[in-house]
Parts: sequence; C-alpha cells; structure tokens
Amino acid sequence: MAGRPTKQGLEYFPLDVDFFNDEKIEFVSARFGVKGEIITMRLLCKIYRNGYYTAWNEDTALLFAKGVGDGCQDSCVKDVVYELLKRGFFDRSIFERFSILTSRGIQNRYANATNERKEIKINQDFWLIHIPKNAVVINNQDVNAINRPINSDNRQDNSQSKVKESKEYFPPYPPRGDDQDVNAINRPINSDNRQDNSINADKNKQSEAERLVSRKRKPKKPMQESEEPSLNSKARELFNERFKALTQEDYYWVAKDAGSMAQILNKLKYQREQKDPPLPTGDDDILKALSYLLNSIKDEWILQNFTPCIVNSRFNEIVLQAKLKSNGNRSTTSRTANNAAVDKPSEKTSRDYSQRF
Repeated sequence: MAGRPTKQGLEYFPLDVDFFNDEKIEFVSARFGVKGEIITMRLLCKIYRNGYYTAWNEDTALLFAKGVGDGCQDSCVKDVVYELLKRGFFDRSIFERFSILTSRGIQNRYANATNERKEIKINQDFWLIHIPKNAVVINNQDVNAINRPINSDNRQDNSQSKVKESKEYFPPYPPRGDDQDVNAINRPINSDNRQDNSINADKNKQSEAERLVSRKRKPKKPMQESEEPSLNSKARELFNERFKALTQEDYYWVAKDAGSMAQILNKLKYQREQKDPPLPTGDDDILKALSYLLNSIKDEWILQNFTPCIVNSRFNEIVLQAKLKSNGNRSTTSRTANNAAVDKPSEKTSRDYSQRF
C-alpha cells in the first residue's frame, strides 16, 4: 500500500501586526484601496497553501479574480501583482524567468513553519535562501518524477526490467545509409563464417572511408532565394532592435518569448480587423503596427522589464496609453490652429490613431 504523500503547504501562516504599515503594501492601498489589500492577502493564502510559491499567468489571474468576487476583474488583479513586483514584495527576477510568485520573506516563513517536518521538497531553480536541513532538493526536471505515483507493483516491475536490461545486449546502429549491414550485424558468428565476416568488415571499412571523403567534398546547397524570414522572425528582429536601443545589448530569446510574440501579433491583427472599415493585415502592415506599439511604450516599469511576455500581458494598457496620448496631441493641435487662424482650415499634424494599430 502506498504511503501518504508528504504535505507541502501550510494550514496557516504568521502575519505581522505591521503588515499594512509596510511601505510596499501602502503603495498598493493608495492605488487600489481595500480591494488591493484583499487581493494581496488572498495571494499569500494561495502561495502558502501550495508551499512557498505559486505559478502565475493570465489563466491563473482570471480564475483568481473570480474567487475574489465583488465584480473584481482580472485586469485589476494583474495590476496589483505588477505593483507588488515593482515594489519588491515578490521577487521580480524569479517571476520573469519562471512566471513564479515568491520572495525571500515568504520562503523564510515557510522554512521556519516546516522545520519540524521530516522532509520538505525545495526546487533549487527558484529557492532564494539557505537550504534547510530537512529539505529534499529538486529542480524542474524532477517535478514529473516526484508527482508520479509509486506502488509495490511498479517497484517489482521496475526491478525486473532493470535485470532484463542488464542481461540483454543491443548492438550499435550501423552508419546512416548502411541498411544492408543490419542483418550482418545481427547474424550469429560461428567458426564457418568468421573468415567471411572479417573480409566483409574490411570491405565495409573501405567503403565507409570512401563515403566520408565524398561527403566532405560534396558542396552545401545554397539557400534558395524564395526562402524568406517568417512574420514571427521579422517581429523578433524589430523587438531586438528596440531592446538594443534601450540596453545596448541583444535580447536573449527563450521558448516562452516566441509564444508571447505570436500572441502580440495576433492581437494586432485582431484589432485591425475590428476597425470600421477594416485595416489591411498583411505582414508589412502588422510589422508597422508592432513597431509603433513598441516605440509608444513610455511606462518606466515596462521599459525596465522589457520582454515579450511583459508587453503581451500589458498589451491593452499600452494601447490605451498610446490612444490617450494621441487624442491629447490632436486636441492640443486643434486648439492651437483655431487660435492662430480661424478662417484657415486646420491641418492634421498627426496621423489618426486608428491607422497605427
């Protein structure tokens, strides 16, 4: 019978009486009021229920907002989370690398609360403090292995399979292109055919050497002129140019960045299709819209954390700020033109906002 799995989360956690007087929480209260404080407390409950961290993405924010209730929108929850990241309540570097919400303080309280447990599992990829004595250190690659159920039948099967693997012999695969040698490799050797096999082996070595020489001499095929970079590749180049202008360094792309960039492009395309009349959605049109979107970002926190994931998650906010700024510029220009010459028709000094996205 399988043993009961070790509990990782907490049933309750300590809360300082000066919690709401902490400057980090005061900023949240000043900007979001009581709702921001409730969201922060519910985030801590979610984290300690899981242990010392919680994964965070758009789907999590949506379900979390539903749990808060009182008409709370996921956009409000995400804004509170980013305010907490900005103020250092959660560790920003861990969030950017793993989309994980945690901090040194949270991990310290978790370690103190579990110091009498027989063992706790610590993921070294986002553990920020000293490792407790009762910790079992794992990483992201070990998560599936830890979560896999273990029972007596599996143990017995695994032990038998290990014995079988140690007794069986698997010959090496032949070089690519030598399918005709497979039977020769698997053919049992006896006293009658040892001599023939040695002769065949010498021939095979000679033919293999000739193939290697011919491969070296064979020129590589030039890239066809018809092959062009994809829309996502061109978008990555645009993002890298903007990132280099901000940091003087090239951006290091990871797998989730490519997915975020694809979502940004889809959002731009969708917005252009919803215009009346619809705007063109060719590759060049989408790239121009992306270029304007990236260059319109003025928020200091977004610029300090300039990644495709952040731009994708704050997409609506960026578009709204650009729209408000564009409308403000047009109204200022209109008032100036009317004061200068009432009889002259006003000229549009800036393009219509709807043509940019």
